[in-house]
Amino acid sequence: MIHLVLLAIGLAVAYIVLVLASPMQNCPRCKGTRIDRTTGRIRACRTCFVTGRIYRPGARMIHGLYWLIVRYLRERRREEPSTAKETEK
Repeated sequence: MIHLVLLAIGLAVAYIVLVLASPMQNCPRCKGTRIDRTTGRIRACRTCFVTGRIYRPGARMIHGLYWLIVRYLRERRREEPSTAKETEK
């Protein structure tokens, strides 16, 4: 049982690293060609809006959380020198 939990955690971490490294993937409908042929006619793909790329599932949430943590750490780093000066007095 513990092996399955560790495997699930490992897969989740691997997916998060993949999404951080490459948040976009080829469009599943047009397969990156930008042309939708599923309807039998050649026309611009409506899924990817003719970019050929879409975000991976969870990419926006993971990147949003990443930047939230980065902003928090930057703010905390800015506040540290001012509190250090106050303690010296």
